[in-house]
Amino acid sequence: MAELTLDATIGFSGHVQNGLNCCNIGGEECVVYPLGAAIVIRNLKTKEQSFLQGHTGTVTCLDVSPNGRYCASGQVSSGKAAIRIWDLEAAVSNGNGGGRSGELCTEFKLHHKMVRLLKFSPDGKFLASCGGQDDNSLVIWDIELGHTGGWDNLEQQSISCCGTPISTSGSAFSIVWANALYCGSTYHLVCAGDAFIKSFSFSGNTKKFVGTRGGLACKNNAAGTARQYYSLVFTHDDSYVVAGTKSGELFVFGFCEDQNSEDPTCNLKYSIDLAVNTKRGGTPFAGGVQQIEAVEVPKHWARAGIDHALLCGGGAGSIRMVKLTSSPKANHPTGNGNIGFSTTVMGGAFSISPQASVNGQYWVGTSEGNMYSMNLVDDVNDDDQPQFYPVLMTSAHVGAINAVCYPKGTSDLVVTAGKDIRIWNTKIRAELLRIQLAHGLTCSCLDITADGKLIISGWSDGNIRGFFPESGRLAFKQESAHLNDGVTSLAVYHDTNIYTQEECYYDGKQAVFHFVSGGADGRVRKWSVDYSQPETINTKLLASWKEHRQNVTDIKIMTDNSKAVSSSEDGSCIIWDLETNMRYDALAANTSFQAIVFHPDQSQFLTCGSDRKITYYDSTDTKQPIRIIQGSDEGSKGASVNSVDVSGDGESFISGSADTLVKFWSYDEGECVSIGTGHSGEVNGVRVSPDNKRIISVGSEGAIMFWVVPEAAGGY
Repeated sequence: MAELTLDATIGFSGHVQNGLNCCNIGGEECVVYPLGAAIVIRNLKTKEQSFLQGHTGTVTCLDVSPNGRYCASGQVSSGKAAIRIWDLEAAVSNGNGGGRSGELCTEFKLHHKMVRLLKFSPDGKFLASCGGQDDNSLVIWDIELGHTGGWDNLEQQSISCCGTPISTSGSAFSIVWANALYCGSTYHLVCAGDAFIKSFSFSGNTKKFVGTRGGLACKNNAAGTARQYYSLVFTHDDSYVVAGTKSGELFVFGFCEDQNSEDPTCNLKYSIDLAVNTKRGGTPFAGGVQQIEAVEVPKHWARAGIDHALLCGGGAGSIRMVKLTSSPKANHPTGNGNIGFSTTVMGGAFSISPQASVNGQYWVGTSEGNMYSMNLVDDVNDDDQPQFYPVLMTSAHVGAINAVCYPKGTSDLVVTAGKDIRIWNTKIRAELLRIQLAHGLTCSCLDITADGKLIISGWSDGNIRGFFPESGRLAFKQESAHLNDGVTSLAVYHDTNIYTQEECYYDGKQAVFHFVSGGADGRVRKWSVDYSQPETINTKLLASWKEHRQNVTDIKIMTDNSKAVSSSEDGSCIIWDLETNMRYDALAANTSFQAIVFHPDQSQFLTCGSDRKITYYDSTDTKQPIRIIQGSDEGSKGASVNSVDVSGDGESFISGSADTLVKFWSYDEGECVSIGTGHSGEVNGVRVSPDNKRIISVGSEGAIMFWVVPEAAGGY
């Protein structure tokens, strides 16, 4: 089966620790980051994207080798979880032309169910991996063997050097290599997690662990120090290893070689509480210390004798610069001040990565899918002290995206809905407008008026809201439109005479439009909206039908505005006559219908649902289906088909399923032509762009993906 070509994406799996990596690939500055089951490579100068595809589950970790050549990525799985080694230069060279020659170097499976951590050694010769709570082992892999000897026919047994259990007390959350080698061949690693922190020694000559079997516990003699360690970093000279905790503290361990042992000494020197003294106006470092990066000491601090500086990211969005010296007193919260400067970003700061080409430039990735850039050298005050001015570079949805819609006749803009509503420019993949309501509300469905003047949306509180797309300002609110779990579907149509097709105008503007809504209460309702006077927009309920017994999942309206079709989880689809406000026809099947769509000539419509089938029906006679095709695999890999859409020329259609796949079909033959992989969660919505060149899909993991329609591979 041919692959559907992924052309562009919007989104970032920001909850992956260290997921955002700045690197130089073939002389070009890029950022590499996970999105669902795919990995995105984005050129910082040209904004072009390349993709690494092939993971069968959510990407849980990744790391880029120090020279920018390789990327290692891990995933979740029901069995053995895969680690993949990618050639980034090959991926960038291939671009999005459809070929993947040379991209995947090798794949190996050893950890059970999940790969939790991946980290290249400072020289890039070895890779350390840690499993999740069902595995909890540390394994070292020989990357140099594949780099120098070639990756072809390289067996897993050859590349795996050694392994050891990490801890019996809990899972590992962070791992770090020391910057320098001991005696020219021994590497040191520190691994930390739930109530443990250990050092390991690994011989580059014998390719085996040396020293204490199972690692040497770092000595922490402070009272009540059973902590969850979220993050680790070595200072540049390896004199300290610093661990960040769930409770917002930094534990500073002295790290030095022991001439009489292969194990280094690692003893607690002091701790720093990042919950700044509230009497001085500070706030707790909420969400724990998720990320630590050793940075250049600011000039002002260097003149004051500060030895090291750390950039710390918190789980609630705090970013702070912290001073380290050899004197514990100087680092005491009530002493001369360990806390430097701080700022806040949207979402937990799970990634901090330096941009090597710009001195002092750092990228920050957050759990809300945002990427920020900030400079610690150029942004200084009159005292040469760094000031934090994070610049938002990209944004993304957080959580599931429930709906997607193109404005009529426009492929350059698209509107998506989830916890909020966002308008995107599809060419530059940038957010233009965001509409947010009270915390906890979710937008389940939306549509746009034909003139593009209003966005009509249905929300989990049962209200229907209209917004002006230029400003995001609320235009109207229809309260209690539906009960229970809210409004679940809607479709807009303009007030036209169904026989003459003449639209009603008022002072040169379309004065009235209608929309049909469906709810979790099983009701389908018809409304009119009068916006001849924008300052006083009025809505009116024209009809209400209660024939569905469960959630109304989708509503589509014929182009002549004569009839509407609603689908429901109760296994029924009902055709409503919009002229007489009566039921016109109905059909039933042993499925939970999820979506419907008309063919452009209106002679047929398609349905899909939990039975994994896509069914063709005649619009005038629904007694028997015309054709039934298998939309998703019948076995354990298959799942509900959640969305369908037909191309503007009627020659093809697309489907999105809970099995994470996007499929492109020929309409007349009913055959799947190509499959798109990249989502890691359910595909909740698919649409063909009005120009028939692109397919957009949105998923439960928050990803927006653009695919090339095979017949229009030329692109924009």
